[in-house]
Amino acid sequence: MKIGIVADDLTGAADSVAPFAARGLRCAVANLSTPESLLADFDVTAVSTETRDMPFSCPDTVHSAIARAVLTLNGVGPPQILCKKIDSALRGHVDVELKAICAHAPERTPVICPAFPAQGRTVAGGVLFVRGEPRRRVIEVLDGGTHWHYVTLDLADIRRGTEWVCRWLGEKSGGLAPAVLFDAETERDLEIVAAAVLQNPSGWLPVGSAGFMRAIASQMRATVVEDPLYARARESLRGEPLIVICGSRSNLCRRQIIALERASSTLRTSSAGEAIDLIGGGFRIAIAASPEDEQDRDIVLEKLLGGIERLEELPSATLIVTGGATAAAMLRRCDGFTHLIVVGEIEPGIVATLAVFKSSGNKRATAVHLLLKAGDFGGEATLARIAGL
Repeated sequence: MKIGIVADDLTGAADSVAPFAARGLRCAVANLSTPESLLADFDVTAVSTETRDMPFSCPDTVHSAIARAVLTLNGVGPPQILCKKIDSALRGHVDVELKAICAHAPERTPVICPAFPAQGRTVAGGVLFVRGEPRRRVIEVLDGGTHWHYVTLDLADIRRGTEWVCRWLGEKSGGLAPAVLFDAETERDLEIVAAAVLQNPSGWLPVGSAGFMRAIASQMRATVVEDPLYARARESLRGEPLIVICGSRSNLCRRQIIALERASSTLRTSSAGEAIDLIGGGFRIAIAASPEDEQDRDIVLEKLLGGIERLEELPSATLIVTGGATAAAMLRRCDGFTHLIVVGEIEPGIVATLAVFKSSGNKRATAVHLLLKAGDFGGEATLARIAGL
């Protein structure tokens, strides 16, 4: 069975496939430039469109990127399950992207919920809550000019169980409901809807955060992973040099960096090149973090990622990158990047991958151990804990 996921940024794409990797499925993250031939052997492929931070004045560009992502997935082999991953805080072009994917998969009805209970994102009464605080009504995000018609599935009905939800969805299928919005406060709520949707996978389009993707993966039979590549990737996270690159503006992420500094007695630098120098000088952990007061995103990333091309000097190092835009910009600067092989989750929102680079000139094909973390995920001690401190 092929599973395809369209995501709007790199960390979101990795988050969405990691639960499937944990079930033993071969998982990859691609971008819009990844050759389809490299993805043919994967069970689950997420394509990152990098549209999260595009200006809202460019809906046609966003629409085109989603269309290209769907074409890539169909080129690999039409997915039996097609999902749209959205941000759990409803950032980005949710409405435009949903409209675009529906235009290219008109036979599928969207089933929508951004909840990610493991990260404190829940939906009740159609309202998104983040760590208990109400943020916005989900339908307000979807009604950005497209005038969605929808039906709602509330918690009381979801908790009647999978069979009841299956029957309810069956009554709404066949074009009778252009979209289904549902509530979820727990992982179990998401799992009930996921199980019902998978009774007719070609008729539904799951739309949600990594929490919904995890619920879908939970319905799949776990298998044993025999490929030694996965075992080697997990082993690499123990005791090897570690470079942390923080480009996220999240206050939580900044506190995580401070906690890591205190626990490791390392130095914070302002660029990846300086962090590489620290590792070369004998430090096991080095941090490169962007300044908190710089507002121009392009300037921030240019300074932060300066020298990242020298990463090949440290073939055994593992990278932790926070923020999807930062990770995507870093990989664009590293010559020859093709795709990520997703190993699994270290913990919710922290995804272990191998970044694969093609050969060029005298340079052989390589793979770099890369951990991806969304900026606002985890607790203050998350980075220190991952580093084994």
